[in-house]
Amino acid sequence: MPRTVPLDFLIITASPAVTLAAVEETLAPLRLGMVSAFPPTEDPEQAWADGRERVALGRVGIRETLGRVEATLVMERHRRAVMQGLGPDALARLLNGINAERQQTFRAGNISIDLRFTLVDADLHWCHLWAVSCLEALGERFDGVIFDPAAQRCQAPEQAGRLREASPSAFITLHNEAWGPETRWLHTHGLQKFGQPELEIVGVPQPLENTGAGVLRIIAETLAQSAPGNGPALRAGMQVECEGAGMLVTRNAPIDSEHQAAFGRLRLVTAPAPGAQLEQDASEVI
Repeated sequence: MPRTVPLDFLIITASPAVTLAAVEETLAPLRLGMVSAFPPTEDPEQAWADGRERVALGRVGIRETLGRVEATLVMERHRRAVMQGLGPDALARLLNGINAERQQTFRAGNISIDLRFTLVDADLHWCHLWAVSCLEALGERFDGVIFDPAAQRCQAPEQAGRLREASPSAFITLHNEAWGPETRWLHTHGLQKFGQPELEIVGVPQPLENTGAGVLRIIAETLAQSAPGNGPALRAGMQVECEGAGMLVTRNAPIDSEHQAAFGRLRLVTAPAPGAQLEQDASEVI
């Protein structure tokens, strides 16, 4: 049974050329499917002159020929920078790998294209590539930065375009952060784009940092490429063998807005020794 997976992106630009007609013109050569354009209900220039904080520039709906992907694009002009208020640490992380000019676009751009995709086909990787074609074309046309909230990263259009030649794991990011004085917190962003829960390993000792990251990547790649089913392929209580480094067991983790998939998160913790209590970290290797 095919999965239905939501997918959101935001293109930030400073280009005044973002109009309904320009978006239609950009999408037409891609032959993505049936494209329907909906003009704003009020005159954008008059709304802007009236002092509106956000002014609608139009909306576009796309339905892929065989119904495998549906998309809605909403274009808006903002009185202030679209990403105003985002903290410096968050900005630095999101903009890692983006050149200075595009960083400035993301920080100060006041035009947004909000893209909401619904993937309704069993071949989710194909659906992602369909979405990438749309993102790359619009990003290039309007010199924008593509914000991927699920994967917690920004990309230039050419970076997004390279995803067409990449494996599904390229759509996922792995964060490595401090958990304690000598331990790390490894967690994924983006598995929810494949209908899977996000994963984490907490309290990883620094000597096992590379091993833990490798395990997480392998599991994430496997889940992203897994055949569709009625729910996540990985469930609480399953055991994951780590060659040479013991065994991990999955358990439900507290849900938070940054990491949850549609059905929550899974934490990988060290399997306990016989008779021992299950720990909340990965500090023991059996």
